[in-house]
Amino acid sequence: MLAVLTREGDAAFSSGFATIINATVVLQGNNSLSIGTEVGIGIGVTFVWAALNALRIDQQGWLNNLAAVFQIGSTISIVIVLLVVAPTRATAHEVFTSTYNSTGFPFAYVCLIGILSTLFSFSGYEAGAHLSEETRHAGRAVPLRASMVHISPNARWSTNGITIAGGNEQGSETNQFNHPWGLYVDDNQTIYVADTYNHRILEWKSGATNGTVIAGGNGQENEAHQLNYPQDVIIDKESDSLIISDHSNKRVVRWLRRNDTRGETIISNISCIVRRYKIGNTRGTVVAGGNGQGCRLDQLSHPFYVFVDQDHSLYVSEYGNHRVMKWEKGAKQGIVVAGGQGEGNSLTQLAYPKGVVVDQLGTVYVADDVNHRIMRWPKGATQGSVIIGGNGEGAQSNQLNEPVGLSFDRYGNLYVVENGNHRVQKFNIEQTQFR
Repeated sequence: MLAVLTREGDAAFSSGFATIINATVVLQGNNSLSIGTEVGIGIGVTFVWAALNALRIDQQGWLNNLAAVFQIGSTISIVIVLLVVAPTRATAHEVFTSTYNSTGFPFAYVCLIGILSTLFSFSGYEAGAHLSEETRHAGRAVPLRASMVHISPNARWSTNGITIAGGNEQGSETNQFNHPWGLYVDDNQTIYVADTYNHRILEWKSGATNGTVIAGGNGQENEAHQLNYPQDVIIDKESDSLIISDHSNKRVVRWLRRNDTRGETIISNISCIVRRYKIGNTRGTVVAGGNGQGCRLDQLSHPFYVFVDQDHSLYVSEYGNHRVMKWEKGAKQGIVVAGGQGEGNSLTQLAYPKGVVVDQLGTVYVADDVNHRIMRWPKGATQGSVIIGGNGEGAQSNQLNEPVGLSFDRYGNLYVVENGNHRVQKFNIEQTQFR
């Protein structure tokens, strides 16, 4: 409905602007614009406003500020200045009944009224664009890496995984990885993998035997077309771009997903605390840690992966403290939701945890790196359960070797990146457990 009303507003605005110009011409003399000229002006204005409002909201801020200043200045000029200094002034009867330029209004006065009217129309159109954009963002409560799938608390996955990417030994060919870390799975089951030691991001379509380099792969440096040990990647659907954690360059890079050869640094000089960054903000706000390295509930030690749930609670895996912490929005300290009992391999312990994902029930899934397993910790549980691996370090389909990244697809299947086996395995969910 909002889209329909917005399109109607576009047409009305463009037609109104063309009519204003025609009226200005009429008041100036005895001629008027032709129908074709007026329609052409309306179409042209529609394209101009469409281009302006195609900009992102953060890019449109200066337009709004300019519009506000001009509206105030124009209003003062019309209401105060011109009414005082105009040599002749029309009566109310003449203003509302005359159709020719004998009302006492100078031509500049008519033009200024037209400009102001147009600008008010533009401002209204802009407000509609803001409403549409903000509503669209407000409806996206699901975080970028979250799964839309509701997973049963008793869900089970196949014991044996299927290698869907890599697994051809360590290397730099497009069918190989060199110590991969993070991954992202899109709605089409295409996976994006941070191929860390090859300093690149690979796109691997479902069923493909080779990946495609879509970011980096140009050596290990800090230029815009290069990456330096990237460790994680997600997709920002709004801008159709990759968001890359470029580890050794201590930056986060945005890289357009299609046909882009260079990235844009959006966060730099990252330190060992967790910050929240708004678009365009280069400093950020500390949301977890920041109280020195340690094991207190208000401290972090080597935070590695983060996950944000639908309530904006932040989950942080700490391989220095062998635990996963939950930091609710605005909290001064975190809550241990997995591990925290020292390094070990019991069901109450983790050993250098890495990737973490949280489902709609608050269940935590964590890559227990050195224990070569994936664990599930239900909300409020004091111990977890092994759902993948746990059969010793190895390269068999039921084994893992240093799992570091994990993600669900839209069907509830679980994908695991193995740093030690240089591969990505897919573990299918049992269909009876999917809802």
